[in-house]
Amino acid sequence: MEIYFSPAALAFYDGQLKEVYVQSGTWPKDATKISDDKYKFLLEGQSNGKIISLDGQSAPILVSPPPLTQDECIIKAENQKHELMDVANKFIAPLQDAVDFGEATDEEAALLVAWKKYRILLSRIDPNNVPDIKWPTAPL
Repeated sequence: MEIYFSPAALAFYDGQLKEVYVQSGTWPKDATKISDDKYKFLLEGQSNGKIISLDGQSAPILVSPPPLTQDECIIKAENQKHELMDVANKFIAPLQDAVDFGEATDEEAALLVAWKKYRILLSRIDPNNVPDIKWPTAPL
């Protein structure tokens, strides 16, 4: 397999499709062939959280992504809070049903109380306090 890399596009191109790219006018002028090993190395690095950048000669290299901004951290914390609330709600619903219908065991009733307390603690989390958030532990 022939793989080409375009520094301008930060993209890979399959050499077997070069004629199609050329005919459509989309083959990059700066495309250079890279080895299969380099291509596999770069893809593996991406799958492990690295990003592709350029070295001083415009060759592809792996670098760590930049740190998240404060706004991105807040959004991430908001998303985590919503996900944890969804999990809590899914545990609470059937336990609450069992209590409402007088069918709950003592263990289920205690678990319902624990999940509700957990949900209260989650509701008090302010994502703006990231990175100093102390996430409560789910009752499992």
